[in-house]
This record gives sequence, structure tokens and C-alpha cells, in this order.
Amino acid sequence: MLSAQTAGHKLDSNVLNDLCQSTQSLPNVHPMRLIFLVGVGDIYMEFCQHQSEDALDKTVHIYEDAMLNAPWNDTQTHIYAGKYGGAKGDC
Repeated sequence: MLSAQTAGHKLDSNVLNDLCQSTQSLPNVHPMRLIFLVGVGDIYMEFCQHQSEDALDKTVHIYEDAMLNAPWNDTQTHIYAGKYGGAKGDC
């Protein structure tokens, strides 16, 4: 998994924004969309420790998107909700 610093190179906020937009543009019914969102949220969470409030705000919205768009039978909903609550608590 990517981290805020990969192979000695810091991730750029533009790269994260592009990754986030690409993930959010997937249809809600895409089977991996929520997993991708949580992965991007995790990267943002690491990134926001070194950056701004905007990164934290983006993280909250990414986790919220995953939580709100999870189907009723998704067995990972509690993970999305926990990550959302944790990010919201950091605000």
C-alpha cells in the first residue's frame, strides 16, 4: 500500500486528488469502489499528518462516501463507519 512517503519520494497533493477523483468517479455498484475509497482515505489520513486541514477534511468526506454508499449487506460497513468516526474525531 502507498504511504505518504513511498520509496523516498513524497506524494504530491495533486496525485492524491487525482487518485481520489478517479476512485469517486467509479459507479457506486463497482465491487471494489468502497475498498478503493478506504485505501485512498487511509493515504489521505497519513498525508494529512504532514499537511493541512484540507487533507483531513477530504479524508472525512472520503470515509463518509464509503460509509453512506455501502449496500445493506456489505460486511465491511463497520470498518467504513469506524474510519469515518476516527477521522471526524481528528477534526
